[in-house]
Amino acid sequence: MKTVLALLISASIGLAQAGVPSQTSGEGSFVNEGVVNAPVQEVWKVFTTSEGYTVLGPALAEVDLRIGGTIRSRYRADGPLGDAETIENLILAYEPPTMIAIRIQKPPASFPFKEAWKKTWTVITLTPLDGNKTRVRGTSLGYGNDEESQAMRRFFEQQQLLTEDDLRLKLREIGLDESAATAQIERARKATALSSEFAWDHVTSIGFRNRDGQQVIRKTEREGSAPGQRVFILHCTVCEHEYGTDGCDIYDRLCPKCQDGPPGLPV
Repeated sequence: MKTVLALLISASIGLAQAGVPSQTSGEGSFVNEGVVNAPVQEVWKVFTTSEGYTVLGPALAEVDLRIGGTIRSRYRADGPLGDAETIENLILAYEPPTMIAIRIQKPPASFPFKEAWKKTWTVITLTPLDGNKTRVRGTSLGYGNDEESQAMRRFFEQQQLLTEDDLRLKLREIGLDESAATAQIERARKATALSSEFAWDHVTSIGFRNRDGQQVIRKTEREGSAPGQRVFILHCTVCEHEYGTDGCDIYDRLCPKCQDGPPGLPV
């Protein structure tokens, strides 16, 4: 399983850095998919075992594989599973080793979308391909046309699974040394050498979260401190601080309270 986990982790950073867009799959849904260089039986373990699930990004995970069972996960390791920041997904259905359907049963307390999650669910399908490869397809459904639902949809469409530092740590945890980890990362980058145009309107959309955890929660009509800019209100998902900033600074903004970022503009 070690080799398969390495391949899956590497694929996650390759796809994230390439900015692969999700696809629309009918009203109220979107699809993310890709091909993993591993047999379907091994990929199945990633979505259905506690060890495997951490490959998808969480620091902690616990999978109870049964109808009505839960997948509990926590993206930071600074607290235990079961606390207020634990995510709980309910298992609706599964067919080993090709399909599992889940829905959010309890979001983390800090999750900004308080109502939209209640009507959504996700179906993950695995399709065996020639050469011991697997197509992984995740379909997210149930999104409404209201502002909060659309903001939550953009939020999940834009999420990156792992930063490169996270990736190297995961690879070390499963036994790869630094040179092997570097080779695995470069292989993933070459395999996903895709180009995409930078979409600035996504950065200023409600729900966008940058790589340092600074999330857009509100737009204002106030003039910013830079020419031609207006003030956006950001929420730090690390320390919960809220502050204003110019729109042009959102992409690489650091929190002024816990990340030594420049002072924020008035809220």
